[in-house]
Amino acid sequence: MKVIAIIPARLESHRLPNKVLIDIAGLPMIMHVHKAMKACQHIDEVYIATDNLHIKETLERQGCKIIMTGDCSSGTERVFRALQGLGEFDIVINVQGDEPLIQPEHLSQLVELLETHPEAEIATLIESIKDDHEYADPNTVKVVKDRHNRAIYFSRKSIPFSQISGSTKHYKHIGIYAFRKEVVTSLVDLPASYLRKAENLEQLDWIFYGYSIFLEEIDGNLIGVDTEEDLVRVRKRLEQPF
Repeated sequence: MKVIAIIPARLESHRLPNKVLIDIAGLPMIMHVHKAMKACQHIDEVYIATDNLHIKETLERQGCKIIMTGDCSSGTERVFRALQGLGEFDIVINVQGDEPLIQPEHLSQLVELLETHPEAEIATLIESIKDDHEYADPNTVKVVKDRHNRAIYFSRKSIPFSQISGSTKHYKHIGIYAFRKEVVTSLVDLPASYLRKAENLEQLDWIFYGYSIFLEEIDGNLIGVDTEEDLVRVRKRLEQPF
């Protein structure tokens, strides 16, 4: 089974300008993601997909393979465009460039989920929410799952609501996906659902149109970098690991 990994990268970011190229422990943020993907034994090829020449030139100097995609409306569309001309593959992994704490074993878990569940069309990662700040933070996407570990809903709001404190386990979504080849090619042209428009989460389109999203729980205390506060926390972890 051939697995291709793609990191969609754009320079624009409302909260953190030039986010993916921000220095963390001597490397652009996106390079920490790239290193984890290259170290994963389940991944055969790794590419960065972008429409920005500065990203291209900066990361080519780091030895990365770059695919220019032109302007795209979402990370999934950028991945789809990058796949054109890459030849045969079975699974594509889409890892956001702002997840610098991701580890090779997390990516392996994602691939293994699709390998062991032939009915799974899409796989993604979740992690237990460990503090109230994350639960209330709209930058932390929450997810509710069913008894088969399939996503029921994603939201920026605090879900599920708990009438009694501590009575319910809550999960946050990690922005990493694995798609079967035939699935990723069908997602790009989906009309935006009212759910996606409300929450600004493209995975809600996939649920709306009936795709199954299987969830793999990890325990890595991951921090996606959306704000200056996130950046400070990640730098503390990567620059002072001990």
